[in-house]
Amino acid sequence: MELIEKVVRDFLLGDVPSDQGETFLNDDDNLFEKGLIDSIRLFKLVSFLEERFGIAIPDGDVIADNFQSVNTIKDLLRSKLP
Repeated sequence: MELIEKVVRDFLLGDVPSDQGETFLNDDDNLFEKGLIDSIRLFKLVSFLEERFGIAIPDGDVIADNFQSVNTIKDLLRSKLP
C-alpha cells in the first residue's frame, strides 16, 4: 500500500486551484491556514479517503481537529484501518 501521507498529499495538491501555486506540503502544515481545505474540499477529501482506503468516516469524525494536517489525517485513517 502507498504511504498514507503520500496519498493525502497528492490528493490535496492535485486539487489546488492553479492560482494558489502551492506545490510543497509538510506533514504538519495547517491545511486550513494554507487554504488547502475548506468546507467543500473537506467533503471531497472525506469521500476520496473512504473510497481509496475502503473505510467509513462517521460524520462525528469530520471535524477540523482530524483534518488540520497530513499527520492528523494519517492518525484518523490509521484508527479506521483494520
